[in-house]
Amino acid sequence: MSQLSDPVYRRLFQASPGKLLVVRPRSFEIVAVTAAYLQATMTRESDIIGKTLFEAFPDDPDDPKAEGTSNLLASLERVQSLKTADIVGILRYPVRRPDGEFEERFWSPVNSPVLNDAGELEFIIHRVEDVTAIVQGNDGLHASPPDDKQDLLQFQDVILRSRELRQALSKQQEYEARMRTAEQLLRLAGEKAQLGGWRVELDSETIIWTAGTAAIHEMPASYSPASVTEAVQFYAPEHREIIQEVFNRCARLGVGFDVVCQLQTPEGRHPWVRSIGIAERDRQGRVKAVQGAFQDISKLRAAQERADEADRQRLDVLESISDAFFTLDEAWNFTFANQQTGILMERSRDELLGRNLWEEFPQTVGSEFEHQYQLAVESRQTARFQAHYSPLGKWFDVNAYPIPTGLAVYVRDITREHKHQEQLRLVEAALSRQNDIVMITTADPLDEPDGPCIVYVNDAFERLTGFSRSEAIGRTPRLLQGPKTDRQQRNRIREALRQKAPIRCEVLNYKKTGELYWVELDITPLLDDEARCTHFVAVERDITARKQQESELQVAQERFQLISRATNDVIRDWNLTTDEIWWNDSMTDVFGYELTELDPGSSSWADHIHADDVDRVVRSIHEVINGENEYWDCEYRFVRKDGRSANVIDRGFVIRDQSGRAVRMAGSMLDITDRMVLEQQLRESQKLEAVGHLTGGVAHDFNNLLTVILGNAEMMTEQSSDPHLRPMAEMTLTAARRGAELTSRLLAFARRQPLDPKPTPFRG
Repeated sequence: MSQLSDPVYRRLFQASPGKLLVVRPRSFEIVAVTAAYLQATMTRESDIIGKTLFEAFPDDPDDPKAEGTSNLLASLERVQSLKTADIVGILRYPVRRPDGEFEERFWSPVNSPVLNDAGELEFIIHRVEDVTAIVQGNDGLHASPPDDKQDLLQFQDVILRSRELRQALSKQQEYEARMRTAEQLLRLAGEKAQLGGWRVELDSETIIWTAGTAAIHEMPASYSPASVTEAVQFYAPEHREIIQEVFNRCARLGVGFDVVCQLQTPEGRHPWVRSIGIAERDRQGRVKAVQGAFQDISKLRAAQERADEADRQRLDVLESISDAFFTLDEAWNFTFANQQTGILMERSRDELLGRNLWEEFPQTVGSEFEHQYQLAVESRQTARFQAHYSPLGKWFDVNAYPIPTGLAVYVRDITREHKHQEQLRLVEAALSRQNDIVMITTADPLDEPDGPCIVYVNDAFERLTGFSRSEAIGRTPRLLQGPKTDRQQRNRIREALRQKAPIRCEVLNYKKTGELYWVELDITPLLDDEARCTHFVAVERDITARKQQESELQVAQERFQLISRATNDVIRDWNLTTDEIWWNDSMTDVFGYELTELDPGSSSWADHIHADDVDRVVRSIHEVINGENEYWDCEYRFVRKDGRSANVIDRGFVIRDQSGRAVRMAGSMLDITDRMVLEQQLRESQKLEAVGHLTGGVAHDFNNLLTVILGNAEMMTEQSSDPHLRPMAEMTLTAARRGAELTSRLLAFARRQPLDPKPTPFRG
């Protein structure tokens, strides 16, 4: 039927002699019509194409007994449900003339399903025969059964035409002719279509069953029940009231029925049957008889139950899945939604069913959702996409499948996955910018030459090793090892990998160029959900510069230790951050304190400063620490372990961080007690020497004066004749000689030697 859009097929269909309509299931929109149907209904194609069947052909609003649309709708719904043809029988359905008035018509409709390749209902063919003349007895006496009696539809036409004969002949002739024809046709129908016929004459309460009907009831072929009550007893108890009610309604009001009930046969079987009944009226319109068809639909019912069970299972599956699933009709209204849909969209299912998608979720209008849904409907191809729905703050993975009635949509909340993927992208970006090597390898095999294999390296690997990703992926990390790689470390790594345990070590590796470099290696196992190790993650940090610094530091420390041992100074290293002081061994040698008995803090120094000096010294050192200077020195007294005070010179150098805060202070204490004694003695000696120099000079000058005085006094004594002057000259000579002795003593003091005069023998 999808070929009706082709002009050739459309013209062929329109020219078909049958009175046919093609409608879509559920909406019952008219999509194609034959010219014969338009002529029979006095309509034009442009007036009905695109409309629903009941919009194009409504009931007469002024007719209180109008049941055309309801009966036809019931037949169409049975076709949708069972996917099998449905025969209505005779349907009173007036037609609206072009002038707007309704003209009474009787129709014999047959609704047939058209299935697609997937077995889904795609269209319904609505075929009718106008039997108004037959029902009203206006088409003559020339009706006869069709040639092909195996066709169920022809069987119905024969029954209708036999009614015309019955009206034209006498009651007896009509009855006999009808019975013979009915018996023949119903027997044929029962054999070929598992159908049976029946008739109830209301006046005589005579019941006639065909052999097919009797066979369905598991009764002899010639059996017919004596009364309606007896016939009703063949039904299961729970269905007897229903069948009795519809039969009585048909007998009283002429309302046909089509019901499905369950029988209870003498053999104990409980087949499901479909009972169709229509009323037969006389010329005055009074119901004279009820006749119809009877069909064993047990297999069909079982198939339907299996289909229903399959539908229930599918529904259970749809309800149990973690994805949201919903369907939309062609007007974008929700026709189904599973429980997860309500959870995902934060609406109850009752709030969604029958509602319009765009009205309920206006933020989707103009979004990727609308674009993809429209594309799926127009192209009839599945649309798969991911989109963000901002009102709910969620990311959705959507699969939209076009179906004959609209669209089926699977929606999965991937918000966490999207965040996880975003995190992975961030991790990948971060790893690519890391200075440390990140390498991921398989866990096995360990003992094979090519295993385990590298599956991931970051950019730092390429920068540091010189190997490209393509050169590293698939190869073993042992490509970075060489002759100078410590075998003991390699064995430690292998043992840790064998035990699937983490390990940290330092390894000497080789670059692609052969250049050596040191790495600090951290290897961590990765476990799956079953606690099985699947991969190893190795983080390698280039510590070549650090190893060189450590080597240089070790040399410096060795030198420092040698210097600290070789010097007599007391050396200290004061960590100002932790307030811990390190002393060298000279603390014991100089001041007598064992290092183990000293407090680790600064109190080990401050507590041993002389009480008279401590405030001054502590204040001065903290002024330097809290200031900007880097050098401090001070002289003070430091108390030895034996209680004696030592005079010391203390010097310190302040080490500051980048912000200028003092973090360390290294210095030395020099015991200058002995030196100070020597210096004091030197100063005294220097004083005496100065006095001696001064005394010698004075004595020398005085001695020169005394020489003059002594010489003059001697001359005056020897030459003086004056008795008065001679005594004075002698007194002067005596005083001069005494001054000479004093001068001699002063000169002896200046020479720092004792006076020891001795007689000197004269040698001539």
